[in-house]
Amino acid sequence: MIDWTRLAALADEVGQDDFDDVVDLFLTDTADTVDALLPGPGLPDRLHYLKGSAATLGFVALARLCGRAEQTALAGGAVDLAAIRDTFRASRDLLMETGQTAALTPTGPDQIRNSARI
Repeated sequence: MIDWTRLAALADEVGQDDFDDVVDLFLTDTADTVDALLPGPGLPDRLHYLKGSAATLGFVALARLCGRAEQTALAGGAVDLAAIRDTFRASRDLLMETGQTAALTPTGPDQIRNSARI
């Protein structure tokens, strides 16, 4: 669900203080965006934005789901918005349960591999 290695790399890139700010901004902005998702002509663009933001923060399950949903929306298909909301919330909750610092120090490769699965 979360790529802890990507999250750690981002923390290294921006530094811990800025990392905390980036995570807080991502969680707030993404929650607002996910909650406001509605079918319509702007949906593929919003899904594309979410996909990129999620990938940057290592929310791989959400990024994959948004990528598939973006393609579905572009093709005129119905998108399961509830699944996107649920996946975001589950990823956010996992990050918050482990704590941002703990998330940067997974216990081993199995945790990284298991967390990166959808």
